[in-house]
Amino acid sequence: MEKIGIRALKNELSAHIRAVERGQSFLVTDRGVVVAELSPPRRGSHMREADIVADFEASGALAPPANPKGVLPAPAGAMTLRALLEELDAARGDRDLR
Repeated sequence: MEKIGIRALKNELSAHIRAVERGQSFLVTDRGVVVAELSPPRRGSHMREADIVADFEASGALAPPANPKGVLPAPAGAMTLRALLEELDAARGDRDLR
């Protein structure tokens, strides 16, 4: 397995990624010390996002959303836009805006 320094990897990242796609692996070094391995993914390691989320939920590391549609209810005592605009018009009514 070929060793490559971080700087060289950064400078030619696209070329090295293409080499990995072809099956080549690299040991990445920082000042001569191996810090990472860059290699093609193992068979079966390609997971869909939904499967990853399901695994996290099954392990308890992630809770499903309380409101899956993402629309939050209006807080108690909130005004409608129409009521807010009417109140604003009434408040401005006694001022001369010229």
